[in-house]
Amino acid sequence: MNPSSVPLHPRPASSLERRLDVSGDATKVQAFSGTIYSRTAAYQPLEDEAWSLSDGKRFFDLVCASVGLLVFFPFMILIALIIAVSSPGPIFFRQKRMGRWGGLFTIYKFRTMVPEAEKGPCITVQGDSRITGIGVLLRKFKLDELPQFVNVIKGDMSFIGPRPKLPHHESLHMPFRPGITGAATLAFRCEEQLLRHIPEQDLDLFYARTIKPLKAKLDWEYMQRATWWTDLGLLWCTATACLSSRGSYAPVIEFPEQS
Repeated sequence: MNPSSVPLHPRPASSLERRLDVSGDATKVQAFSGTIYSRTAAYQPLEDEAWSLSDGKRFFDLVCASVGLLVFFPFMILIALIIAVSSPGPIFFRQKRMGRWGGLFTIYKFRTMVPEAEKGPCITVQGDSRITGIGVLLRKFKLDELPQFVNVIKGDMSFIGPRPKLPHHESLHMPFRPGITGAATLAFRCEEQLLRHIPEQDLDLFYARTIKPLKAKLDWEYMQRATWWTDLGLLWCTATACLSSRGSYAPVIEFPEQS
């Protein structure tokens, strides 16, 4: 089965782009055939046999995370050494996040900011002075997320799911594991670039009222309809997007209405 092009169209007149007075052509990413996102009713309960809740998904995560850790381990060692010699502070960033059914877990990332950066604003924008030199590169290509293979193996996270939130930012007790990537993560891969247009004093309110609800809708609707094939397609989309130099402003993944 050949991959098909999935258009990511910017939202219309009342959307983020109009509010920010930015524009751009619709972008495209490659996805395997199958519904990655569809216009179903948001926040409907997931069926017990849904792929997002299945043992098959957990097995898929374990295999992929184990292979990924083995393949990328030498590269991770190199990243750790560069972080250690390029800036003071720990190599890894650890933080409590909200997981499945509201349980807390410790997320692992490569450190991309100066020590004690968490005492500053929770929302990071492009050009944030707290980001280190190597951190800029790691964040651009999402390499800081590689240690989360360990979170997947431990069962705290999945490869595909909503990004894990800080406890005070998460209001939903999700029945599925948070993910390294997901529908909203892909759509908002240029989030830091987007948020730099928002005045600092309005950043928290804008994020809470505009970005957060849209992300939740994208993620929940995807998880309702996910399959093994769409998860594989979303992983492929994420990998190609990380290697692409093209940017986009909060696109929404759209498919025709189902009959």
